[in-house]
Amino acid sequence: MAVTLVGEGFLSSVSAEDFSGVSSRPIARFQSAVIEVIQASATQLGAIQPGAIQSDMTRPSAVVGQFEAAPCPSLLRTDALARLGDRLRCGFVTVPERHANPTGPTIRLAVAQIRSDRPQAQPDPLVMAQGGPGGSTLMLLEPWWEAIAATPGLSDRDLVLIEQRGTQFSQPYLFCQEIYEVDRQIAPQLPQLSEETINQKTLAAYGACRDRLLGQGIDLGAYNSWENADDIPLVMSALGYGRFNFYGVSYGTMLGQHLMKRHPDRLRSVILDAVVPLNTNYITESLRSHDRALRQLFEQCRRSPVCQREYPRLQETFQAVVAQLERQPITTEGFDAIAYVDAQLQAGRSGRVLADNGEQFWRTVAIDGDGLVNLVISALYDSSLIPQLPEWLREMRSGDWSSLTELASDWFSPLADGMQQSVLCAEEAGFTTPGTTDLGSILPELRSLSTDPQEFLDSCRLWPVPTLGPEANRPVRTNIPTLLLSGNLDPVTPPPFGNQVAAGLPHAYHYTFPGLGHGAFASSDCANRLVRDFLRDPNQAPDGRCAAQVQFMPQVPMIPALHAIAVWGTRVRSLVPLGWQRDSILTNLWRSPETEPNEGRISFMWVVGETGPQALRRLGLTVPLTAQGSRQVGGRTWQLYASPQSPVQVAATTEGQDTYLIAVESLRQRSRQAILQGAIAGFQLVPAIALPPKP
Repeated sequence: MAVTLVGEGFLSSVSAEDFSGVSSRPIARFQSAVIEVIQASATQLGAIQPGAIQSDMTRPSAVVGQFEAAPCPSLLRTDALARLGDRLRCGFVTVPERHANPTGPTIRLAVAQIRSDRPQAQPDPLVMAQGGPGGSTLMLLEPWWEAIAATPGLSDRDLVLIEQRGTQFSQPYLFCQEIYEVDRQIAPQLPQLSEETINQKTLAAYGACRDRLLGQGIDLGAYNSWENADDIPLVMSALGYGRFNFYGVSYGTMLGQHLMKRHPDRLRSVILDAVVPLNTNYITESLRSHDRALRQLFEQCRRSPVCQREYPRLQETFQAVVAQLERQPITTEGFDAIAYVDAQLQAGRSGRVLADNGEQFWRTVAIDGDGLVNLVISALYDSSLIPQLPEWLREMRSGDWSSLTELASDWFSPLADGMQQSVLCAEEAGFTTPGTTDLGSILPELRSLSTDPQEFLDSCRLWPVPTLGPEANRPVRTNIPTLLLSGNLDPVTPPPFGNQVAAGLPHAYHYTFPGLGHGAFASSDCANRLVRDFLRDPNQAPDGRCAAQVQFMPQVPMIPALHAIAVWGTRVRSLVPLGWQRDSILTNLWRSPETEPNEGRISFMWVVGETGPQALRRLGLTVPLTAQGSRQVGGRTWQLYASPQSPVQVAATTEGQDTYLIAVESLRQRSRQAILQGAIAGFQLVPAIALPPKP
């Protein structure tokens, strides 16, 4: 059964780990959320009503083209942004719903501005735009700002983020509650449902969303790239700026090219990151783009001595895991960031402080072979995940599915579905022709995605927006200095797309990063420096020699060194990883430092008078354990247990009527096994009971 999971729309930025996309299909959806920029959790959330997810910014009276200050959304009130003080301000600019009708209906665009504190600040700000279409630009404020602040010389001009029309914090927000509800309904059943059934349910949800938005008086045809591009100079004038520099990632590169066509006089320079050519239909090209990225990953692993040593048959491993899941799908959990974000906004509006671990926002999802293919494609969007893919696949091949849970953790995510649909149906549906890819040249595991273009056309037939016509798909031709950035492992906007756009720009500089995915800025210090040097002098090519050094390198799990410890109140002596600290309350528990990439913990338990399953229950684990055989060490027999879908392994040994348990939780299987084996090897029972640790 084919199931394609789609991220922040067709195209999205994961360069700073906000929203990421997966493939280019709008029917089944997958989202990777910017949970890193959300600092608190929520305690509970009732049912979300259609259209209920709103900005928590206030709404005073509005004047077209005028900035109105308002508190920043609660999701942006993070420690990093709080340090900016009054240099950060938020608000709204009211713009016409249709720019050709300036006295007609209006909409409100959320804006965030960070003013430079440099004595010689440059007068031309940097405007940054997210992808999707339909992703929230403001949700990327913190990671983008941190990348800017960490790059010397890059923070010498103001930064402006404009929430595109129809997205999260602008008004209205074209979120389709109906699609979200269908996604939640079908997620646990995906392997059992036919693709026809999934599409029927989702298309019906699109129709219901359409009817609701039209009933609210929203002009769906006004949410297209041309109106979107016309918003930007109006907002910048409202903020008091003349010329500006523009950065767009993913769909933001399409928006940037329209801006170059429609308002060239306002642009000092343009940066296009993860480039989409206007004259190439990336929907029909998506299958080839996915195939190219996977083949590049396998090839780069073959060329890497480390990868070849640790993962000598990566492609075969991938194929074997896909086949295994096709035979026997796995049920796991995905994080519901839509409910999570809504709870955050509700708490922000009420002034509550939420302090829960968010467990209630995890939803059951089922993943088969096609689902895994899409999750791997999703990971290729995110440059921070790519180095982990080989180890994740190796673990799954060995029967440890906990890494599948990591891949699927961000399943539902806020997206302006209605805005995305309006933009793409107006711009791409007019020249989408299904069935143009030679499936014989595509990896077999990807061929089920070949129906994407037809399903996109089916969804557009339900969405009543006029096409923009041939002009929207003509390539841009301009002398505006332009920097183009591409990741060689990008699964949807490959480097040839950047070459294609650069060919029509006489003052263009294009750089490809071998080891990066979708979106280079904030994923690479080299990319950040190129942006800085280009902004300093857009008429001169920046020194891009560092780009070739950004190579793919697998992240091989660290096998930690161990040292001896005593477990307070017991006779147990054993070994734990060096640098791990005893918990201040649970003195039988040691935790890894928060900065350790493969975070984990190890605990020891002495269960008096109980053996077997009764003793195991004392661990309080919420995941089922399966027996993994036994091991003889130091004259003791240890029964080994593991949880195939959670990163937990347990060893149990009995002495008389008592049981001694060692439980290790660590994200990486190899680290987990090494820690448990070391703890078993170092296990002793000594005559004296260990005294409490010194305060």
